[in-house]
Amino acid sequence: MESNKTEEERTQQAYMELQMLDGQIRQLQQQIQILRQQGEEVGAVKNNLTETSKAKKGNTILVPLANGIFAKAKIEDVENLLVNVGAGTVVTKNLEDTKSMLDDQLREGRRVEAKLIREQEQLVHQFNFKQAEVQKMIAKQKNV
Repeated sequence: MESNKTEEERTQQAYMELQMLDGQIRQLQQQIQILRQQGEEVGAVKNNLTETSKAKKGNTILVPLANGIFAKAKIEDVENLLVNVGAGTVVTKNLEDTKSMLDDQLREGRRVEAKLIREQEQLVHQFNFKQAEVQKMIAKQKNV
């Protein structure tokens, strides 16, 4: 009876490890999804920059203020943009430098995404191994 209780404890421990792995896998999936969304947003900004660069000085454009709220504005300069570089700091960058900065962000996002995918694959492998282990333990306990 004592060895059977030890087996139950080991099974419970293995099941808890399985749940932890599942949680880690889900977290990585969320992080990967967020990175993909950010990549799509950066790509959309880059496309908007390309379209905006076709405008001429004095053209009227719609500037988004919030989701679904716009203001009309006149373009004064399409070559130089005001870019928030973090910590509330805004600098002037030309169009090409701004696109280059966005390309860097896209590359970094893809690099981090690839790293997270590799981590996720390792955790899935560990999960599958642990799941098979738990199933064997449960089957063994049923036969006792």
